Amino acid sequence: MARVLGRFRGAVDDWFASTALAADVLRPGLGSFVAHHTQLFLGSRKGRALRSTRHYLRTRPWARRWHHVRSAEASDWSRCARLLAGRAIGVCFGGGGARGNCHLGVIKAMQELGIPIDVVSGTSFGALVGGIYSMTASEPDSMGKVVRRLMGRQFSAKKMLMDITFPRTAYFTGNYLNTVLKDTFARRRCEDLLVPFACTSTDIVHFESKIHREGPLWRIVRASMSLVGFVPPLPHQERRPEDGTIRSSLLVDGGYVNQYPIETLKDHGAGVVICIVACPDHGPVNTEYGDVVHGVTVTLQRMFCCGRRCAGGSDPPTQADIQERLMFLVESMKESNQSRADLTISPDITGYGLLEFGKYREIEEVGYRAALPLLRDWLAGSGKGPEQVREVIAALEEDAPETKPSIHEVEYGGRQGNAKWRRNLMRRLGSTVTQPLRRNMAGSQPHVVTRSELLSDDSGGEGAQAYQAQLPAHRAEAPLRRSSSL
Repeated sequence: MARVLGRFRGAVDDWFASTALAADVLRPGLGSFVAHHTQLFLGSRKGRALRSTRHYLRTRPWARRWHHVRSAEASDWSRCARLLAGRAIGVCFGGGGARGNCHLGVIKAMQELGIPIDVVSGTSFGALVGGIYSMTASEPDSMGKVVRRLMGRQFSAKKMLMDITFPRTAYFTGNYLNTVLKDTFARRRCEDLLVPFACTSTDIVHFESKIHREGPLWRIVRASMSLVGFVPPLPHQERRPEDGTIRSSLLVDGGYVNQYPIETLKDHGAGVVICIVACPDHGPVNTEYGDVVHGVTVTLQRMFCCGRRCAGGSDPPTQADIQERLMFLVESMKESNQSRADLTISPDITGYGLLEFGKYREIEEVGYRAALPLLRDWLAGSGKGPEQVREVIAALEEDAPETKPSIHEVEYGGRQGNAKWRRNLMRRLGSTVTQPLRRNMAGSQPHVVTRSELLSDDSGGEGAQAYQAQLPAHRAEAPLRRSSSL
């Protein structure tokens, strides 16, 4: 289906447009298109930001899924085709604090192998990575800039310590994390993302798991990252589609109920699911520390290596260890994520702490080195999942547009390309241009250099001759004026 979309995109555009118009008029159950679930296609011109989808959906409460496409991008139509046909490639990012930076290395490995990502889900830090990927999907080169700014400058232990408060509800006020997420996602909303994204959180008021697919992106990521005891729960309000009433709740980290939202990807049309585990294997903990724990005493013993530690004992588990085990308690009771996903990638991130954000480059490299050979072996193997991904990669390569530049791009080029060409030309000409300019610097008349003079010198280079050959005849002898002040 993706191949058909790539070859007959003009006719398919008309089909999608007419179907979307029909979906606006019909209601669920009144047509074959909306027989099972209604889907809307929201188009956008190339280069224009997608926004205000909530206004479109407000008058269509019966819509359960929607897809954004850029009319000039065949890859967007192919992604929508895979989502509709249930053959999309979904990626699930698990939580794990700073160790979740290994997700970035896995994404890099997938891009290197040409594996597209059609739909994304995540929990806790995985929600942050998934939101960044979906936000930058229209401009893949910008993802690295966002990550470097976020991890390299904004996430700082010193700034985090300035947010400490009296731990009545949590150790931190939450203002620092809110500011970081607002600076990262700005005013973007989840329903406006080009690549579908969903994240999980835990509702401690109504005792249920929540899947977020709408709302301000920074708020739903903040809810999914609200680790109990570290940051306060996030107040949340939503309108019930049944009666239109507003229901309030408090949301904490989604890892307490759903660490790997794989089912969400399948509900959105993913036929192949790749799950990334960013939590190391849980080692043994000390259970012989007695019935009471004096925090100050244990801390001093750890600092000065005395008492129990010198006697061969070990410390009681820290709050971070307990929190991490609680997050994976419910997940251990479910069916294994390895059986629910087609491929599970578990980078060896042992030795990295929950809050070691400064080592994001090392952790990203660990994820890349673990994912690249595993993905290659998996693609070369047999099975429904690898075969389906190979078909998608082959279709994308076949439908990829030719990169041959047009005559306008060759002659004039863009602003950056033209500036680069001028720098290279001046470097090649060297003394041919600079020496006459220096001789005339004392004078008041500008020095005139014609293109024929430039080409008559041996140092003109092939680039200048190629440029001269493409110019019209009436411009061949046009002078290039160089001011003597240069």
